[in-house]
Amino acid sequence: AGKVDFSAGTVNGTINTINIGTGKAGSNTTSGDLANAAGEMDFANGSLTAGTINIARLGSGNSQGTLTLAAGGTGTLTAGSITFDATGNGTQGTLTKGTGVININGGTLALTGNIVANPNGSANLHASTSTINLSGGTLNMENNAIGDGTNLITLNAAAGTLNNVSSIDGSGGLTTTGTTGQTLYLTGTNSYSGTT
Repeated sequence: AGKVDFSAGTVNGTINTINIGTGKAGSNTTSGDLANAAGEMDFANGSLTAGTINIARLGSGNSQGTLTLAAGGTGTLTAGSITFDATGNGTQGTLTKGTGVININGGTLALTGNIVANPNGSANLHASTSTINLSGGTLNMENNAIGDGTNLITLNAAAGTLNNVSSIDGSGGLTTTGTTGQTLYLTGTNSYSGTT
């Protein structure tokens, strides 16, 4: 397991690719039972731009990745795209799975492209999970999509601001998960076709 914690300071800059949680390499073609690999990145303040962010990148073994925008943060993390369960490290087995999570508790996560899951069809869809928890801060999709009709991403929208979402899991809608005292704001142009 490894963790990069930027939340205690201010980070400004540009990174081409960020990989958060990459499964171990090998040729595990059936069982997917190599030891899990876990990674975490925390961000709070500054202006950080990434061309691509891969979360729970698949190897021959399982992978777990968590990106957290910390509560109280005012910074902006801008990504060209975010991919859960991307391939690229070893041979995936039939049971290989990824567990990816984005926690937005403060600050702003801005996308200039889509958030997608399992783009190569290599993850074990019955066990893999891709989750976005919006509990504060802002998720600005800039008119891009979250998931598609085949590779779903769970969006738990409890509080904070969600804006400019073109679609959610294809034709899916938005189900709010907040409790008493939490407020979720929808701003900008949200053109997803499902219900709210």
